Amino acid sequence: MQSSHLSYISDTDRCYGATGMSIALVVFDGEEKLASVDLDREPQDILQLTEESFFSGNPSMSAKHAWHQILSNFNLQMAMMMGNVMCRRLVMQHVDVDPDTRSALLSLLISEGSDTCSLDDDETTRLFNKNYSYLLRVFSHYGVQAIARDFAAELSQRRRMTQGDIIEKLQPLSHL
Repeated sequence: MQSSHLSYISDTDRCYGATGMSIALVVFDGEEKLASVDLDREPQDILQLTEESFFSGNPSMSAKHAWHQILSNFNLQMAMMMGNVMCRRLVMQHVDVDPDTRSALLSLLISEGSDTCSLDDDETTRLFNKNYSYLLRVFSHYGVQAIARDFAAELSQRRRMTQGDIIEKLQPLSHL
């Protein structure tokens, strides 16, 4: 993560960040795009996505369908970034996401939304606010926090988990 508000400060922080990204993917029905999580990789590569997760273009696909696929991928990326921050703050540190961190996250996503999807600032901000509100409720839930702590503890011990391991460990989310 680029901003000092978003940078990892410890190995435990990295672990909870990876946990938050994994939970966000599962909550947003993107678990099929998840390949593995590995705490020993570079910060931007901790969560590995499947090759199908990256839009490479297809000449037989309509422009509208292609744009919706790009927007869907951006939405998952946004959710993962928010999940990373929220899990670290709400679950690990037991504090709210401070306004400076929220602002840094929004600024980064506005830039990414413009570059990736040609969204204007207002469009990205609306999507951000919608996803932020939803994920704030998710990560504030006691049951989700308990699952996140268990997942983070196992990830910290194992250092690497496959897609199957992640889905199995986060399966209890479907019962909340």
